[in-house]
Amino acid sequence: MWNWTGPDSNSPAPPGAVPDYDNPIDVAWTRNVATMVVCDALVTVFFGIRIYVKIHINPRILVEDYTCAIAYCLIILYTVTVFMMAHYGAGYHSWEIKTPQYYNLLKWLYGNTVVYCPAAFFTKVTILLLMARVFAVEERVSKAIYIFIWALLIAYTPVQVIKTVVCTPIHSLWNPTVRNVRCVDQRKVFFGDVALAMLTDAIILLVPIPLTWRLHMPLRKKIKIVALLGAGGVATGITIFRTYKVAKFVNSDDLTVDYVDIDILAETLEQETKAAPACNPDPLATGKVLLQTHSTVEDDTGHGKEYLEHVPDEQLKSGRQL
Repeated sequence: MWNWTGPDSNSPAPPGAVPDYDNPIDVAWTRNVATMVVCDALVTVFFGIRIYVKIHINPRILVEDYTCAIAYCLIILYTVTVFMMAHYGAGYHSWEIKTPQYYNLLKWLYGNTVVYCPAAFFTKVTILLLMARVFAVEERVSKAIYIFIWALLIAYTPVQVIKTVVCTPIHSLWNPTVRNVRCVDQRKVFFGDVALAMLTDAIILLVPIPLTWRLHMPLRKKIKIVALLGAGGVATGITIFRTYKVAKFVNSDDLTVDYVDIDILAETLEQETKAAPACNPDPLATGKVLLQTHSTVEDDTGHGKEYLEHVPDEQLKSGRQL
């Protein structure tokens, strides 16, 4: 793994183990590659459904359509780095990987960590934009969500910068011959990243609950709406478990095996649970469900505002209160 003067070479084999470079033990290689293939397939299906709906049903292009497309491309790019790491030996014991391959793996590992934050950011932004559109009739709520999106950008920017220049020169991360290297505390970088992920995932999970619960509708419908809008926040529990795996990884003696679980947790579970609501093809329909299934919603003064039984899409698109 990395140290303060560049990456270590392949870890020495444990006592009694004989490295086999030609036929390394498949500890997690197949599991890693198979999981990423399934992940890419599912994300592509979700995104394809959204594209189909946009072409044939609701052709108007919205901001969240752009952020969803960016998120999809970044998720695919993330899995490309995973496949390249697998190509160079991720999933095999580090002591069964030849040194040149190991350094190439570290190069793609760096790319992997750099791409993850933007992929997570644009996925979360898409979910938040969906929430803002669904609750557009609540002007203050919608504005608060947009403010949170900007706060999210401000929070993610320094994390992304630090992860990008975690060591200077950057190529010292995969080139052990580089001297005069300066690195930030990588433990702090990792835990800062997951702490931000947990906080934002929790907010995405919790925000729809009070907003939906104040509506006058059957409990079953409330649960459905919360499940749809808060699905991305379910990743909070996954992120907590990933924090535990990251803590073990920082002191890992077998990086090429231990990082695989972080890849699977970060990509397959976290991103998949966020991609489903982010690719919800018709957020306006969700908004209409909200307004069609209740008669009144109390405003900030405590007075009720009567809603029409059927709300035109144009009013939801404009975000105007009725």
